[in-house]
Amino acid sequence: KNPLTPMKLRIQKMLRDKTHNPEIFTQKFETDAGLILRQIDFLTEIADTYREFAKEKEADKERFSWTEAVDEVVAGYGERKQVYWTGRIHEGAGDVWGHRGRLQRVLQNLLQNACQAAIDGASTLEGGKVRLDLGITLVQDQILTQIRDYGCGIDPAHWQRIFEVSFSTRSQGMGLGLSMARQIAELHGGTLELKDSTASGTCMELKLPLYTENSEISRS
Repeated sequence: KNPLTPMKLRIQKMLRDKTHNPEIFTQKFETDAGLILRQIDFLTEIADTYREFAKEKEADKERFSWTEAVDEVVAGYGERKQVYWTGRIHEGAGDVWGHRGRLQRVLQNLLQNACQAAIDGASTLEGGKVRLDLGITLVQDQILTQIRDYGCGIDPAHWQRIFEVSFSTRSQGMGLGLSMARQIAELHGGTLELKDSTASGTCMELKLPLYTENSEISRS
């Protein structure tokens, strides 16, 4: 779907209400306008991010520990989730070369989706916490990160479309998060895939190439 379509439909309904149901229009104006403004802000952020891609320079890239970067993102979720480590490499064994903030944004997107899936599927733990399984392992010359939630899963009919721009299974979703996350991964020579999804949860898999002495040259 076109990401502008929800805004167009909402505005059209507002205009109809103004003509035929002025009381409803007045009651819902602030709510509807607020939703439209939030959608515009989100699209603006997406557009800004794509513009930043075009301006990025090799000097912005760095060698860094992926486990440390992951820990920083996970810590930012505070009391919202309970993380169970299914695998974790030794410190210093998983350096990557790239834009630390961009790659952390990919992980943030995956964690946010996992948390929302658990909430939608009513699978939260005591105190409203969300359980997530997180694993970091080495596979040949790649570092593999898996995030598993225990939500309601993804409809098999949508498996081939979840990374499409503007596709979303949520009524208010803009369908840009996973598309951008995959693009960021690919710009770093990696991949982002749906590993599996059932009625009891979903597993996403992010693969990134390990840092080597030639990384700074081959990806310049």
